[in-house]
Amino acid sequence: MANLSDVNIKTWGHLKDVILCGRDAYTSAHGMKLFEYMQSDEEFCKLFSRAMSESSIMVMEKVVEFCKLFSRAMSLSLITSKYPHIMSINFDLPPVLARAPLYPG
Repeated sequence: MANLSDVNIKTWGHLKDVILCGRDAYTSAHGMKLFEYMQSDEEFCKLFSRAMSESSIMVMEKVVEFCKLFSRAMSLSLITSKYPHIMSINFDLPPVLARAPLYPG
């Protein structure tokens, strides 16, 4: 849904600017870089955050499956509850961190 949103479709229309001029497509399309734009469009920010979360879940499911490191734990809360000695830090943008749940560790 994020890839097919009007915001991203408008950005694709500026692919030529990226290829021929080395410009940032979001700046060409929206007058600001992607993460600046997200601060001005709450709905797109939510959509983008959901897309990033879902892709992260898909990747982590494969990492967990491959490594067998965390058994079948699929979320940070399950991992930290099963392995409380693991400490984690969420490096992200302030708007994402403001909505992120807190977990022990």
